[in-house]
Amino acid sequence: MKISLKLFIILFLVFLIPTVLLSYVFYSDVGDILSKQSLDNEKQRVELQKVAIENSLLDAENEVIFLSKLSSLYDLINIKNSDDYNIVRDRVVSDFMAFSQERGIYYQIRYINESGMEVVRIDYDGNTFLSIDGDKLQNKSGRYYFEDTMNIDKNEVFISPLDLNIERGEIENRGTLNQPEYVPVIRYGIPVFDDFGNKMGIIITNIYANSFLEDLKYSDSDIETLLVNRDGYYLVHSNKEKEWGFMFDREDNFGNDYYQVDISNLDSDTYQTYDTNQQQHLTFTRVYPGSIEGRSDVDYFWIITGVANQGVITSEIMLTVYKIIFLVILIALIVLVISYLLGRTVVKPIYDLIDGAKIIEEGDIDYKVAKPGKDEISQLSRSFDKMTLAIKKSRADINKKVKQQTGKIIEREEDLEKQQIAILNILEDVEDEKLKTEQIANDLKKFELAVNDASDHIVITDIDGIVLHANRAVEKITGFKLNEVIGKKAGDKNLWGGEMDLKFYKELWKTIKTDKKTFSGEIENKKKDGKKYTAFASITPVLDKNDKVLYFVGIERDITKEKEIDRMKTEFVSVASHQLRTPLTAIRWFIEELHSGELGKVNKEQKDYLKQAMESNERMIGLVNDLLNVSRLEMGRLSIDPEPTDMVKLVEGVVGENRIIAQARNCEILFTGSKTKLNKINIDQSVIGEVVNNLISNAIKYSKPVSSGCSISVRLEQKKPNIVFSVKDSGVGIPSENQHRIFEKFFRADNVVRMETEGTGLGLYISRMVIEASGGKIWFESSDKGTTFSFSLPLAGSKAQKGERKLA
Repeated sequence: MKISLKLFIILFLVFLIPTVLLSYVFYSDVGDILSKQSLDNEKQRVELQKVAIENSLLDAENEVIFLSKLSSLYDLINIKNSDDYNIVRDRVVSDFMAFSQERGIYYQIRYINESGMEVVRIDYDGNTFLSIDGDKLQNKSGRYYFEDTMNIDKNEVFISPLDLNIERGEIENRGTLNQPEYVPVIRYGIPVFDDFGNKMGIIITNIYANSFLEDLKYSDSDIETLLVNRDGYYLVHSNKEKEWGFMFDREDNFGNDYYQVDISNLDSDTYQTYDTNQQQHLTFTRVYPGSIEGRSDVDYFWIITGVANQGVITSEIMLTVYKIIFLVILIALIVLVISYLLGRTVVKPIYDLIDGAKIIEEGDIDYKVAKPGKDEISQLSRSFDKMTLAIKKSRADINKKVKQQTGKIIEREEDLEKQQIAILNILEDVEDEKLKTEQIANDLKKFELAVNDASDHIVITDIDGIVLHANRAVEKITGFKLNEVIGKKAGDKNLWGGEMDLKFYKELWKTIKTDKKTFSGEIENKKKDGKKYTAFASITPVLDKNDKVLYFVGIERDITKEKEIDRMKTEFVSVASHQLRTPLTAIRWFIEELHSGELGKVNKEQKDYLKQAMESNERMIGLVNDLLNVSRLEMGRLSIDPEPTDMVKLVEGVVGENRIIAQARNCEILFTGSKTKLNKINIDQSVIGEVVNNLISNAIKYSKPVSSGCSISVRLEQKKPNIVFSVKDSGVGIPSENQHRIFEKFFRADNVVRMETEGTGLGLYISRMVIEASGGKIWFESSDKGTTFSFSLPLAGSKAQKGERKLA
């Protein structure tokens, strides 16, 4: 086999084998990532469905409580004059009818007295709202929901299992025998009491469950949603004939279809398993039909099951496999061409040397085989010429002295043998150096291919930042040609840099050159045409074994589009919030006019409704103001005007404003000022005051209400070079799994969502941005016995920030 063919095969294998191995590793990693992403998407879809159902059912629980507190029902329960009975009952009927028409999800709303007799009943069949009167009212004393509701305490709510409605002993069917249309219902009940604490009956609401069940009936060839009860019977299934098996004594249930999974042993709200026999992935989550507080049946739940066929997961992986196969074939073709050309280039001088040696061997000792160049083969050819010249001279000397110096000829022959051995040693050394050079060239070639084909901007510089190598993405992103970049200082004003302040670049060089650490962060650059762009840069020093910097590798990614999308989103929130605030303010004014009686006399009941409307309007305005504040902070439009401020008086003022709210929750606020006299510091007292108010009001809102009261501690102290404010509550604390997200936008911890349903999750996010914009820091410490929120501001004061508006 010729050396050129051997070299060709070696080069081809050296290139191809690592490529195949890297492709296999890449395929394995991408397959795992795509599988996990598909499963995470399915889990998120199930979680969203769970939240939607639980929110709907929590509203139903709150609404039955609301109905039990209607003033008209209160009057009916406590009526003393029987002559007014029908008038008061008609008011209850009117209130129930109006509520049923407004919500449109209740199959029945009833008030049943303590003996089990229906007093008020509103029916809705999907088209018509009816008030049932006279002999059509029924006695429900024998029904389980009446007995269960009458047996619960004052602050509890009865919630029935989800089943099909039964009328006159039979399952109600609004369709036909061939196409039945059953009525799935869930009942919420609450006892009502008179002024003396006597149970006077119950309020019972029948929710038409299809109002939320229909949203779950999403199914295609790959994804299906199931809802099963705790016994495994289907409540929602793509095949309607499998639904409600427990109502018809059918065997259709989850356990028969998925015998590998025992849902009765679920010990958490989310559980996952994989059925290898049916090639499906199942995602489980529990759904509780109401709030947990005040419930005796806290273990009552349904289960949402997401069923995803394996094809959803494998389709993405197979697409990746096809891409990898195409890439390997393309690389193999390129390597074939390169190996062939490189083999010819390396072997041709060796063939020339062999041809020259044959000519000399045939007797032409004056023939020269030396070739120009500095490589090892060129050096070998020149050594070969020197050798032939020495042989020629040696032959001449021998011819002259052949008769007289036979002994010397023998010595010369020995010298000649030594020279030949030396030449052979030289040839061996040359061959070794050639192999080392080829290996280094191969390694550099592989690295160059990987870097040049990368989509990110990559440069390699010396320790002074002079560009040694740049990939093609540099030209694509910055517009500078590679010959304009090589040999220049990376990030110089003459290239794409120089757009940040001098302090930024000093800190960057300190990080990578002095501290020898990787720098990562956003940076403003400009293209060759002058257009600016935002990049995420990562600059890493490469060190030798003595921890000395050899060179730097810089990688940049153009994130201008991502930043622009984020800015457009923030502007949309700002515009939408502005548009909402004007009509909300007008609505508040109209309601206040009605409530004050300026537009006509209103009775007590109407005033109560108007008051509730004003409170709802205020909450909406608060939400809009929070959204406006977020957009101003994110877009840098918030104005900060520092002025000399007495922090003690500022905190005392906010504490005073919150004392009434605290007293209403049986809480005491204790303010401890600094032991050291504090001088006035330059801050914007309006925005810092908002942060102090938000932290104190949160402490009041989330403190545990107990009969002995609760205590909230507010401290202000000087810890040079800062002033530190802190507020400590005795509340429910922040779960450890939620603590890393507590300052995120729209985030509220799981435990406070159940405790306080109202809230936007923007207060702490706004507080963090305000404190950081004022040059300070904010943090917290939390346990199950309470939470302490703190922030610090420099005694030197905050820097002014030009903007359009203050906090709303």
